[in-house]
Amino acid sequence: MEFRWLYSVSGIRVLVGSILVVAASSTGFPGFVRAFGVTLIVAGISIPLLGEERVDRMAEWWLRQLDWMLRAWRLSSGLWSLSRGSDGSNKPMQPKGVREFE
Repeated sequence: MEFRWLYSVSGIRVLVGSILVVAASSTGFPGFVRAFGVTLIVAGISIPLLGEERVDRMAEWWLRQLDWMLRAWRLSSGLWSLSRGSDGSNKPMQPKGVREFE
């Protein structure tokens, strides 16, 4: 990977993350959107700080993994994300304005 592209991609991550943080309050899941935006901002800032060699080693490690391992990782992280509530609790996420039935 050419390291010069990393700065452009990082800048785009910070930009998109900032847009998500600003727009989070007008979405159905503001906590999730805000957290995702902050994650993008942190990743956009931290990845160039790791340096070219370390980023290359991390990319090569991921590319060496077997397909089933990558799929299992994606599935487990997706299921974990869905199991978490928007406020960090274990309650299922509810869009704004939706009342729970009693």
